[in-house]
Amino acid sequence: MRALAEFTMRGRMQATLAVAGSAVVPLLFWLSAAAGSLVLLRRGFGDAFGVLAWAVLPAMFWWYLGDPSILLVLLGTLTLAQILRAST
Repeated sequence: MRALAEFTMRGRMQATLAVAGSAVVPLLFWLSAAAGSLVLLRRGFGDAFGVLAWAVLPAMFWWYLGDPSILLVLLGTLTLAQILRAST
C-alpha cells in the first residue's frame, strides 16, 4: 500500500494512472478508491477533481454493465475523505 501511495503522490499523471487504472479492473476498485481519497486528502477537491473524473469514467462504464458497486464505493470513500479533510 505504501508503494501505491508513493506512486500516486509523485504527480498528477501518476495519480490519474493509479486511480483510473485501478478502477478499470473490477477487483482492484478498492485501490482506486484509496488512491483517490489520498489525492483528495492531500490536494483538496479543486486540485483532485481532474484525477477523480478519470476514475469516475470507468466506474460509470461498470455501472452501465450492471455493477454499481464500483461507483458507489468510490463516491462513498471520496465523500468520507472530504468530510475528514473539512473536519481537521
